[in-house]
Amino acid sequence: MKKLSMVLLAGTAAFFIGCGGGSSDSTTSSTSDTFSSTATLAEPTISNAEEVAEAVVSNNPTTSATTVSSLGLNSVAPNKPNATQVSLILASNFKAQNIPLNETISETEECPDGGSITISGSGDDNGGDVIITYDNCKIYESSINGKIEMTASGCDSMCGCSEIAVKYITDLTMQYSTLPTVTVKAGSETDMKYAYDSDTCMANNINVSETSFYSVDDQNFGVEGLNLVMNMDYDNYKTSWYYTSGKIYFDNLTKYVTVDPSYDMSQTPFVYGMYGLESGEARFDMSDGAKTIVKVEDGTIIVGLDTNGDGQIDESTTLEE
Repeated sequence: MKKLSMVLLAGTAAFFIGCGGGSSDSTTSSTSDTFSSTATLAEPTISNAEEVAEAVVSNNPTTSATTVSSLGLNSVAPNKPNATQVSLILASNFKAQNIPLNETISETEECPDGGSITISGSGDDNGGDVIITYDNCKIYESSINGKIEMTASGCDSMCGCSEIAVKYITDLTMQYSTLPTVTVKAGSETDMKYAYDSDTCMANNINVSETSFYSVDDQNFGVEGLNLVMNMDYDNYKTSWYYTSGKIYFDNLTKYVTVDPSYDMSQTPFVYGMYGLESGEARFDMSDGAKTIVKVEDGTIIVGLDTNGDGQIDESTTLEE
């Protein structure tokens, strides 16, 4: 299984180079223990709206789409990696090599610059299930520790797997050079469904469902039941994404907002081009019927507070990329 392990390592290196990571000891925990019952729906203040916008921007999944599409995009928030990016990177590299796992495996290999990676599992032509353990695995200035379970289904010999799920069995921590530490917490789960171009077998659509929490710079963030849709436009070097449902937690998991179910974000997706965010709008419900509105116009990120829920911005500021 040398092919599998080296593919996963290469994908991890691509993630670090694109957006950064971190390292620490792996510990077992659960998302149900982390999303506090005392977390409250965010109050309608411009400072809360700014934090929501920062969480949305840092949750930009397009860095991970780089591996899928080879567009060479840079993250709009390169120093704030997140769990969505980590899962998509690992899954896209697994998918790209179309490994059906027609065998039962269990082996440990050395990582290029120290440490090891252990892979065990089994499967058939349709897919399979593997446990992947990183033990102080070092590659290209990165250090990785943790254990995940990766399950693939709907695999074929042409394009790859139509569905891949990643579950974090322990905390998985990563660090690249001097960039911030990112720790994806145990119990986090991401499910990804892929649609492919029939001619090129490149993924042109990914549906992501995720409940996860992670830490960056000693700050805790999380998403619960978050669903997002990504579309890749290879001809024009663009990736777009929008949310359909879920909660986004911020301020060390003490506050959250929910994706506004009354607003159809598929009509105004965030569009990411060669030079950064170009356009898009998202709305999130706050307390007292208020909303956070995040808009991108001509590359400028506008943070708006709609105090009465009528869809109009009553107070606004801008967010630096």
